[in-house]
Amino acid sequence: MSSDSTSVASATANAVAALARLREALALPPSVRVLVTVAHKMIKLRKPKAGNEIASSSLRPNVLACNRLCRWVAPHSDIFHNSILEELPLADVLKLFDVMLVSVEVKTQENYGTGCLRFHQYCDSHSIPEKNRMPASDHLLASFVTSLARKVAATTVQNWLAGLHFWHNLHGAPWFGHT
Repeated sequence: MSSDSTSVASATANAVAALARLREALALPPSVRVLVTVAHKMIKLRKPKAGNEIASSSLRPNVLACNRLCRWVAPHSDIFHNSILEELPLADVLKLFDVMLVSVEVKTQENYGTGCLRFHQYCDSHSIPEKNRMPASDHLLASFVTSLARKVAATTVQNWLAGLHFWHNLHGAPWFGHT
């Protein structure tokens, strides 16, 4: 094995290890939100109600709605996480995520998490590939919104779209839902 291929293999292994550490750290509550999450630890995850199921995916673990923004990822997330870890130390990346997450009230995170759930349920029901969910095209977002017409309040749709926008920002994806 040449020294070039050895260094490439080593760099790849380091990137995979750093990404795994980031995912593990994101699964923990941010240090600045410790008091909030202590209350959430007492909440048991429930089996979804009939009609609220979501396709099983390693990208979307069964977590509380308020934790979906950071715990639910897409193939794009790995690309973004790898690129940011090449530039910044893990501790700085975690601080960045922590600050972004605490900028949103826990109740708002729950509403945003519900929007992510509904979006993925819509995508599952239409066989939208994972790679097309983030970044979501303007057509996909418009179709999702159209599917909600007369089913939920306009303010609910706006909140869910704001949640999807935040989810995209948190994972470094461009947002095409400008209209």
